[in-house]
Amino acid sequence: LYKLWVLEELNGKAVSKSNYSGNDLPNIEIHRETGSFSGFAGCNRMNGSLFLEKDAIKFSNIISTEMACPNLNTEMEFLEKLMTVTSFKFNNDMLLLMSEDQGNVLTFSSSNKS
Repeated sequence: LYKLWVLEELNGKAVSKSNYSGNDLPNIEIHRETGSFSGFAGCNRMNGSLFLEKDAIKFSNIISTEMACPNLNTEMEFLEKLMTVTSFKFNNDMLLLMSEDQGNVLTFSSSNKS
């Protein structure tokens, strides 16, 4: 997995910085060696535990800072979707995260920023 993944689509709909108060788009940094992840949820920084095996992936114990933002509902939607993820696959430079019942819920593009 690339180090940093930037959100492109949520539930099949493209996202833009305007969905997140003009801040950066949500992103996830995967730390396979420590079984953890960190990132940005659209307003707040976040981190948590990561289970990764074959094509299964699970984000858990998600904690985030608690800053108030105008578009907090879009951040909450992102975090809720992240918690439903059970599997992943790659499509070119894209990382597709899927839930058992809802299919593809989050699409990320790779970024080589460290």
